[in-house]
Amino acid sequence: MYKNILDDIVFSKVASKLDSYKIIDADWKDHLGIVVILKEKRQFMILLKDDNFLLPPLKLHYPIVRWIDEDKLLIANKRNDTKMDNVFILNLAGTILVSFNGGDGIEDIEVGKEGIWISYFDEGVFGNGISTEGLVLFDFTGNVIFRYHSDLMDRPLISDCCAICKGKGSSVWLFPYSDFRLLQIYPDSKIINYHKVSEKLYGSNALCVRGNYAYFLIVMILMGSCSLGKLVRKNFNYLVRLMV
Repeated sequence: MYKNILDDIVFSKVASKLDSYKIIDADWKDHLGIVVILKEKRQFMILLKDDNFLLPPLKLHYPIVRWIDEDKLLIANKRNDTKMDNVFILNLAGTILVSFNGGDGIEDIEVGKEGIWISYFDEGVFGNGISTEGLVLFDFTGNVIFRYHSDLMDRPLISDCCAICKGKGSSVWLFPYSDFRLLQIYPDSKIINYHKVSEKLYGSNALCVRGNYAYFLIVMILMGSCSLGKLVRKNFNYLVRLMV
């Protein structure tokens, strides 16, 4: 399996002559390519395929970007302690086509033919509103199709949905804290498949399932102080696979 894993740089700030910008979020689809949210000072910019740029007509704070299809993008603000909309579907000209309130404390978003999966971290789960469900499936107009905590009878509680990824058909994979089993959810039939996971993978930040293998990305951040009293951060990345 490892010989089929390729390391490839899909975007470089240096190569794109965007050194002064910070990468905020990105999405990649094999048939659509890359989309990246960049930030310079207080200005956000979206880099599309073929080096086209879009200035989103939105007030963004901690945004996520995802492809919907070849003509549309999803942009969401992670934090939302109001009743205002924070999930937006735009065309590639920047026109807002749909908007809705996707809740507070958004951890991640996955898009499939069945709709928009949104997972939530602890401040959302233990807050108010739709985010207390831990994981929600919305249709492309913002209507709720599936709620993890309310629609599944026999399921582990989600305190923090650490990682999600799309599965076959309408299913989604998730790796919730504090249960730390790998779950596959089918929203139509309400079926859950469980897979035990090694403790070494607890706290994984990202997940990808391909065939019979699940790949986990673990980013550990160590904080320490130097002689000047500033915080020093070191990142350690691990890619681990688990047969499912």
